[in-house]
Amino acid sequence: MSDLEQLNRILYQHKWRSLTDWVTTLDQLADLSDEEIEEIQQLQVADSDRDPQE
Repeated sequence: MSDLEQLNRILYQHKWRSLTDWVTTLDQLADLSDEEIEEIQQLQVADSDRDPQE
């Protein structure tokens, strides 16, 4: 799983194991470029298209 996929899993799907995962992910998000943030958004759109129940 790529770092961006990991961020997508935690930020959009709320699949984090501990509060530390959530805080660490938010910290990583702050360091991303605009292009990387857009890529995470595109991952979420693709995930939503595959499984509309999420």
